[in-house]
Amino acid sequence: YQDDLLTFLDWAAEMLGPFYAMVTAHLPDPAQRQCFVRAVARGWRLQQALINGQSSRQRQADEATAWVQLWRDEHPGCVRAHQ
Repeated sequence: YQDDLLTFLDWAAEMLGPFYAMVTAHLPDPAQRQCFVRAVARGWRLQQALINGQSSRQRQADEATAWVQLWRDEHPGCVRAHQ
């Protein structure tokens, strides 16, 4: 049953392909790439928590957003390539 458990996410994997390619181009080190992708995912999850009324997550969401913004500010070529 586990093989079929997450098959509904196939579309997400397909849609994230360009994102992963962009991140790989700017962060060839797998450890840095994984750190960045996890930070973006964490920020998204925290924003979703805020949308769903979990206001106690505001500080964590602000910190996660600030971290990703700091990274983007330090890698302007990545932002231009993604826009």
